[in-house]
Amino acid sequence: MLVALMAAALVLLPTDDARADTLTGDSTTGTASTVSPSTIAVGGTLSYTLSGFPEGAHVAILIDDADVGPGGQTGVVGELTVGEDGTYAGAVELPTYVAKGAHWLRFKVTAGEDIPTNAVRTLDYTNKSPYFTVADVTIIGGEAPTVLSAPAPTGSVTPSATPTPTATPAAAVAAGAAGGTSTSGTGWASASLPVVTTVLLALAAVLAVLTVIVLIERRRLLAYEHELEYATRR
Repeated sequence: MLVALMAAALVLLPTDDARADTLTGDSTTGTASTVSPSTIAVGGTLSYTLSGFPEGAHVAILIDDADVGPGGQTGVVGELTVGEDGTYAGAVELPTYVAKGAHWLRFKVTAGEDIPTNAVRTLDYTNKSPYFTVADVTIIGGEAPTVLSAPAPTGSVTPSATPTPTATPAAAVAAGAAGGTSTSGTGWASASLPVVTTVLLALAAVLAVLTVIVLIERRRLLAYEHELEYATRR
């Protein structure tokens, strides 16, 4: 009789692979989720992804597994319907009563048909997201939070330095065109005129040298031709 009871208990108990964790446990086998950003300001919007849930299942999103929030209000901060591929992506706005510190999202199926090929009933599916931190500011991508300056006391005036505007080249050209005088154009002509003059003088000098060389070579050629003619006559 004892052996028969133990065998019946083994048959009725689910296996480890088919077991869905309890609400306060981690996650049903095969499910996964993400949250972003990892550090979020009080009352901020938290993005999430969910996968591995049965198609068409209705899922409630809770904060820290709490079905009821402060003052008896509902602890559900969002709801979703799983897509055909078993995934979903969305965002929830954190209630202001969520205190600073570490928290997580609990994804819990509230309605849905069982799938014959799944060993776990659809209503037993659950997932616990990675932890996120509620703080004074939201930190995205590991960047340092922006520190806001404290407000000045009432009745006091905080002087602010007025930056000196720096004229850009485009602004200087526009200003010159508006005033009827192109300062940049005059400066370019004044700066480029000596350069152009120097180049022209250099070219003239080169041409003069080449002319002298050509004349000398022509004289040498004529002299050589005279010598050849003289030699031929002799």
